[in-house]
Formats: sequence, structure tokens, C-alpha cells
Amino acid sequence: MIQNYFSVSLSTSWKVALPLTDVETVIKLEQTEMATIPGIAQFWYGVTNYRGNLLWVLDTEKFLQIDSFQVNSIEKMTAVVLNHKVEGITKKVALTVKRLEGVVSMQTENLSVLSTQTKSQFSNSFSSQFEANDVLFYLLDIEQLFKVFYQKSELLTA
Repeated sequence: MIQNYFSVSLSTSWKVALPLTDVETVIKLEQTEMATIPGIAQFWYGVTNYRGNLLWVLDTEKFLQIDSFQVNSIEKMTAVVLNHKVEGITKKVALTVKRLEGVVSMQTENLSVLSTQTKSQFSNSFSSQFEANDVLFYLLDIEQLFKVFYQKSELLTA
């Protein structure tokens, strides 16, 4: 079966594939558009107003503990808004990314299992990996990602 993913770059060597069904939109944010909240986990930039609701903005590379692409405070940040149903309620979060890569199609049988070390290194946030056009992509496990948010921060709301 062919599955479509929206691919993004984090640091120069990290390509992440997001299930297209969980991607709502892409937004640009300025630092001034986000409100920091004291006492929350360090991997959150804060919240922003998104269509009249609060949207949590994730410092993706800090969360995954990989080399940072260092956002220039003058530049707008690019973020992918993901949505996922948690206990029947749709939750949203914005993942900051370095660059948008586009849509990648992959045969699900071509997905490779991640090593236990790789999975544990990233809080089990990636479910598998695959190669497309000689580029290695890590498939983000959206359900697991939202579970980890709740476990690590306890403050994520709708």
C-alpha cells in the first residue's frame, strides 16, 4: 500500500516524514507572536493565537535532543501544524522545522524498523525509517508524540 508523507528538514542531516493525514497546515511565526509560559517544559517555545485558539509551539529539535538549527530571532519560524485525536478530542501542536521538503510517497512494506537504541533516544517518537531518492527519512509516530507531550509537560491543552 502506498502512503503519503509530508517531509521536513530539522538539522541538515535530519529528514522527518509526517503522515499527511495528520498535517493541517504550515504557518510562519515571529518570536513576538508567541507567549512564553513560565514553568513549562523547556522544549516549548510557548503558545500563539491560531484561528482564535491557543496553539502550543514546539522547539522540535530541543524536544528530540538533536543538533539545533538555531532560529534567528529576526526571521520568521516555519512550523507544521499537526492535529491528532486524543480521547475523542482533536489536539493541535505546531512543530518548528528548518525547511519544508514536500510530499513523499512510500510503499508501507518498504518501511524499516528502528533500532531499540534509536527509538529510546527519541522517546519512541519515531516509528520507522525509509529511504526515498537516496535520502533517509524518519517517520514520526504522531500518536506516540502526543503521549510523550502529556507525560513530559502535563500542560498541553486543546
